[in-house]
Amino acid sequence: MKNLITISIVILLSSCYIYHPYETKSHDNRPISIQGKSANVCKELKGNTILYLIYVNDKSSKHWNNFDLEQSKNAIAKSEKWINKEANKNDVSLNLKVVHHSAEDSIKPIVANLTYKSVNHHLFYAEKGIEKIHKWSNKISKKVNYDLRKTHQNIPKEIKGRDDLIYNLRKIYKTDNIALMFVLNNPIREESSVTFHNQNTFSNNNSSEYTIISQSKKPAVFAHEFLHLFGAMDFYNVNYQHIKIDKKLRKKYGRKHASVGAGSNNKTYILREHPNAIMKNINLEVLDSLEITPITQYLIGWKTKEKVSIKDKELMLFGDYIVLD
Repeated sequence: MKNLITISIVILLSSCYIYHPYETKSHDNRPISIQGKSANVCKELKGNTILYLIYVNDKSSKHWNNFDLEQSKNAIAKSEKWINKEANKNDVSLNLKVVHHSAEDSIKPIVANLTYKSVNHHLFYAEKGIEKIHKWSNKISKKVNYDLRKTHQNIPKEIKGRDDLIYNLRKIYKTDNIALMFVLNNPIREESSVTFHNQNTFSNNNSSEYTIISQSKKPAVFAHEFLHLFGAMDFYNVNYQHIKIDKKLRKKYGRKHASVGAGSNNKTYILREHPNAIMKNINLEVLDSLEITPITQYLIGWKTKEKVSIKDKELMLFGDYIVLD
């Protein structure tokens, strides 16, 4: 069985996803499947679900002020409303609630500097850049936990990082569905938003999934990345030959670069049959014009395979979808 890996990225739109699939069937019967479906913390987008937003002040991005915070809050509120409405439209019981990390009754941005000058630099250019992002997110999680101890009882004083923070948030909000987002303020600079799902092969990380949002004024970017946390995959064709594979993968596969994104056949079908699919749409400006397509509904736990059309099921058979070449 071939080992496969994807990175799907939209730099222009500041939307990015790192994903690891395995175990299903391709058109030539090679086993592949969707690692992100029903996996890890964010298994199925149903029931009581908390989207926990942590605003971050980093030296390379604009620091948060009240005006920018309000704009971001408005964007995420639109995203929250849209996702709940889509769930209701598809007869899915979902109560999504957004929680903004706060202290003393006001939103509190956490000060934590990235190692390098930008998210993109970590993703595409720096050696062990993604590993440094994971350490950055764990550092922030410790600071958030410190704040939680001021307002909640029985919160441990010391935690290791995201996994422990999520465990504590589960106790506070009494639900297993806790989605973490770290939000940077990059209103002008073109920066990637990125969702790290479990078992990200690029960094050999197999802890809890989370998102970094760079474009914090666009409701559709929040919704797009949020769906990634629950297993949704990108449906667009991208090929970044400048993305270098780390030394372990290079030794294992004898490859220097990764081809990423959706195969051309799948992209053509989606463009024709689902022109407004939120997981393929490059123009993430108008959220109300977008839709959660059947295959995405399957991946996030809203539909069974039996309720997905044959044509849509073919999107699962990506013989040309994910390759190392």
